[in-house]
Amino acid sequence: ILLASCMSTALAAADDSAAPQSASNTTIAVRDSSGYDERITAVRQLLRNRNLDGAIALLEVMLETAPTDQLTINLLRNAYEDSKNFTKAELLARRLVERDSTNYNWRLYLAESLAKQGQVSPADSQYRAAFLRTVPADSGRLYGIIQSMMAYGVHDGAISIIDTIRARSGNPRAFGLQRGMILQMERRYAESARTLFE
Repeated sequence: ILLASCMSTALAAADDSAAPQSASNTTIAVRDSSGYDERITAVRQLLRNRNLDGAIALLEVMLETAPTDQLTINLLRNAYEDSKNFTKAELLARRLVERDSTNYNWRLYLAESLAKQGQVSPADSQYRAAFLRTVPADSGRLYGIIQSMMAYGVHDGAISIIDTIRARSGNPRAFGLQRGMILQMERRYAESARTLFE
């Protein structure tokens, strides 16, 4: 009943210029055992109309009924991002990490959600957890972690991870550009110049 009510509300809000939903349209949505396509269509219409609150409300209900549906998760993540609701993004990320603690993307999402709220130390812990679950040869993921840390101001943690990568690989120049850029952001110019030109 809650889902049918949310669906009717979302469909009505999706197009303010449309006539009110008739009883037969609502009944059809309720009779459809899944109604998944209609709900996704309603969410996309709400998003197009910049009704983020309506889209989020419908997506949250959908997530409760299908907690592993990737499209619902992605749409909800994007809606939280667009609405700058990083607290709810953090809660979603924690839920996803609880479900699969080895998932690199969920760890990175949690770290970024925390960093966007200014929670640098907890974000650093999640970045480190993502790093520890990354194969040393996977330079793409390592680069993604470092770039994210740079973007969200987790500079000390990024330097620590770069130093760990260098020690493990035996390559003292690994991620030198990123290390030098971080040092510049921290206004440690002499150290940055040594890193960039070593």
